[in-house]
Amino acid sequence: MIDKRQLNTLCDIALRAGDEVMAVYGTDFESWSKDDDSPLTQADLRADAVIRQGLEAAFPGVFILSEESSSKSTAPQHRFFLVDPLDGTKEFLKRNDEFTVNIALVDNGVPIAGVVYAPVLKLVADDNAPDVAAVLRNLAAQGPARMSWSLPACLPAYIAASAALSSVLASRASEGASA
Repeated sequence: MIDKRQLNTLCDIALRAGDEVMAVYGTDFESWSKDDDSPLTQADLRADAVIRQGLEAAFPGVFILSEESSSKSTAPQHRFFLVDPLDGTKEFLKRNDEFTVNIALVDNGVPIAGVVYAPVLKLVADDNAPDVAAVLRNLAAQGPARMSWSLPACLPAYIAASAALSSVLASRASEGASA
């Protein structure tokens, strides 16, 4: 497990990465395709660099596996960070606000901590509160907030948080379209 201070550090890293994402989002940015034909932008790369720098400083020696980069090691990794610096690059390109910054710590195959940050909504979900989906649905209309959840393994919550954020964003989009 990680302590509260370390969890707050993960949240701070996600917030800084989100700042980089939003700095690009507000510009006339370009995109290109990775080898697998998925899109890539400067926002992906800038957020990845911020996350990597922050994790390496705060958690030295812990392997980092990111969608955009990987630590250099050929040894088996029992404890590592799993990172998607811009989850929803296609949505980012559509400018529909439906994207997140995701960081999870995995130990011996079990996710033990996680942070999901939706920079447009300024919503952070980490592993400290009871029901992230309900919290997100109930608080999303109230503006910027920090929410968290606690589960034995946070990967299902990590997935639930992304799904709940997508639901909130879709709801806001449909409200805006009908207004």
